[in-house]
Amino acid sequence: DAPPAPGQAVVVEAVTLGSEAELAGIRRGDFVRAVSEMGPGIELSWFDRMLGSEPQRMKRVVKVDGLPAEAVEDALLSNRESPDGMLTLLLER
Repeated sequence: DAPPAPGQAVVVEAVTLGSEAELAGIRRGDFVRAVSEMGPGIELSWFDRMLGSEPQRMKRVVKVDGLPAEAVEDALLSNRESPDGMLTLLLER
């Protein structure tokens, strides 16, 4: 894939001292390349829908190069719905 256009990269602006981010080694200036988000799950079959099954949201990892900051923030915040409470970040230094 092509690199993001200038000004479209997501960069860590600040890391709070003593935060989980600092403990994980995240630093100011790191580039965020991908994050996890809770997305739509597998489409149910007609039989599953007939039985009353509901689709389950699933975690996926999304490339963020070129996405607006709001979309990246929404993806990060969607991890609140994650059953394991974890999120994934792919950073580049």
